[in-house]
Amino acid sequence: DSNAANEVANDAGATLTYGGSSSADINAPLTDSGTVSVTGGTLYLGDSFAPAKAATLAVGISAATGTGTNSGHLLVSGTATLAGTLAIQTESGYLPPVGTSLTVASATSVVGTFSTITGTQLAGEHWIVSYGPTSVTLTMVTG
Repeated sequence: DSNAANEVANDAGATLTYGGSSSADINAPLTDSGTVSVTGGTLYLGDSFAPAKAATLAVGISAATGTGTNSGHLLVSGTATLAGTLAIQTESGYLPPVGTSLTVASATSVVGTFSTITGTQLAGEHWIVSYGPTSVTLTMVTG
């Protein structure tokens, strides 16, 4: 949904999805009250990311061809002001090796944290979320 102000509006109840193997660009301000789902590849936002408190960022994680792990990645050229839910969606039946570390969001500056995180628990392992000044990283640990 876009409006006359040259913005992309992701309304409550709506989902903006990218699931490619490379990248896609949104070069307009994004107003996000719904779900942004990046199931693979990189979704590039050319401005900033400031989701509403009820919004969700969903990231997909799956086995890579051969060895390794694939994940969705949100890349913001400006500031990412985090809020709402981070929904980690690990592929059914896939158990990443302990120590696997994935950057699921990066920006020139990351401010705040997600208020809710779902999908952290897997069979005998779990994801921990780390916030840095320019990124959000998941690391697989035992337990």
